[in-house]
Amino acid sequence: GRATITENPGTPPAVTCPAQAPAGTVGERYYRLRCEINQGSPGPDKFSISGTAPSPAPHIDYTSSAVFVDWADGFRNQLTTAGTFRFSLNSSNGVFPDFSSPVSITVNKRATTTAVSSSGTPSSLDEPVTFTARVSASPAGIKATGNVDFFDGGTKIGTATLDTDSTAILTTPNLAGGQHSITAAYLGDANNLPSTSPPLAQQVTPAQSTTTLDSQRNPSKFGDPVTFTARVRPPTLPGSTRVATGSVQFAIDGTPSGPPVALQSGAATSAPVADLAVGAHTVVAQYLGSGDLKPSQARLTPDQTVEKGPVVVTLSSA
Repeated sequence: GRATITENPGTPPAVTCPAQAPAGTVGERYYRLRCEINQGSPGPDKFSISGTAPSPAPHIDYTSSAVFVDWADGFRNQLTTAGTFRFSLNSSNGVFPDFSSPVSITVNKRATTTAVSSSGTPSSLDEPVTFTARVSASPAGIKATGNVDFFDGGTKIGTATLDTDSTAILTTPNLAGGQHSITAAYLGDANNLPSTSPPLAQQVTPAQSTTTLDSQRNPSKFGDPVTFTARVRPPTLPGSTRVATGSVQFAIDGTPSGPPVALQSGAATSAPVADLAVGAHTVVAQYLGSGDLKPSQARLTPDQTVEKGPVVVTLSSA
């Protein structure tokens, strides 16, 4: 009789990957995806990726029971791009059609750290001050890009772009006198999360002011009202258009003459004084200072002299 030989064609390959793989992070090394080989005779020995997988190009290795997809090759490769990636792992044993297992991987942006430094504190009024922000993240081989906003307290004072060393530089010439709290806020990019630096204390030393004092008329006559005008000037610095603000206290013979008078366009004029006795009087203008300028004073030179007024004789008939 005849013998019947039945050939066993084997079984198609079947590889199962997690449909939603664990999330990774930009810069993460040794991220590995494990897929299980469920069946296949002969066992699958050819694997490929279709679709969009995270970069760099993944490396595939396998054993008799599992397939490993990773993005690490020694110390060189790492996940470099944030986003959600959908692809398929294709397996073949050369006998049956390829088997595809879909995968979705989310690669998160990496955390960053921002630090800000100053070219010098304290600085002088109207002296340009340079602030440098440095954005860092691990590993350092992947550079942060984008912009950094600089703030003085809650007020934005400028924006600068990160260079190839992930450094942003801003120079400002117009910080007011006093204490400033400077922060740098990195805005993030496609692969890096935003971050804000701890506050930096920047002290700007007020400049020395200069006060001059003039009299409306000197000498004056007894009973005539006289006003005094003080002018306050900041130091003359190239490019500066600063005008003094604040108030001036006038004093005559050591006694305050009225309340302080606010500066208008850098000048303050006293109220008219009409009750000065005949003789010489010391007149002083004391500028009380501001956040930008230190106090200063001026004495009227020469002293205010009050002369006798004309004698008015009134005759009347009896």
